[in-house]
Amino acid sequence: MATEKQRVMKMLIQHPKFMGMGDVAIFLEEFERSSVSNNWDEKQKLEMIPNFLTETAKSWYRVYTAGLKTSGSAASNWKEFKEVLCEAFQIVASKTKYRIQLRKRRQAPDEVEGYYYEILDLCDQAGILDQESRISELKTGMNKKFLNKIAPSEATSTENILNKMRHIEENQFCGTANHEDHDYVFGVTTSKERGAWGNSGNDSESVTELAKATITTTGNGNGRQDIRKEGLPRRGVSLLSEEGTLQS
Repeated sequence: MATEKQRVMKMLIQHPKFMGMGDVAIFLEEFERSSVSNNWDEKQKLEMIPNFLTETAKSWYRVYTAGLKTSGSAASNWKEFKEVLCEAFQIVASKTKYRIQLRKRRQAPDEVEGYYYEILDLCDQAGILDQESRISELKTGMNKKFLNKIAPSEATSTENILNKMRHIEENQFCGTANHEDHDYVFGVTTSKERGAWGNSGNDSESVTELAKATITTTGNGNGRQDIRKEGLPRRGVSLLSEEGTLQS
């Protein structure tokens, strides 16, 4: 039959330990369950708890007990000790939680400000304050639509990254919202083609100027194209009939 010492040793090996990382409240809940199973009273809990603390938590416990010896005081009961332990590690646990959220956060294809400010907020909560690390966190969950278009030389600050993402999104929005497809038209010489701009009676509007015209597809499905000249005011009819439509 196993001795009491052997039983306790087996329990110590199997029971989860607290290293100072993770949620200290969850650890204490598990410890309390073990205490009930082993019929430990509050004094025994105080005696056993050091065996379940490792690494940072164990170092904290040594400092804690040394302070008690120096001051000549001691934790009067188990409840007070739990409060001290939670107070010591609640910040660590909180930061760990936010770091996990950072690792899971992924940017949506059409998301800019929401992603940017949430990542920076999580960095603040996790204690990530230096610029290089914050840039790294932004890039970790960044959508490839943005990531592939931001050169390392452009990612020198978080503000630069935000401005670059805005620029990429604005360019895409302008391109898709109007369904525009720009092509330069060369060799526009006929009067019908010049009629797209209207006949002002001024022959100074030369072939060279017309060659700078840009075709913009409106996407209206009827084969018409909206013709505009960059840098010059529109005159006359803006939409060509199907008969007068220029082909890009």
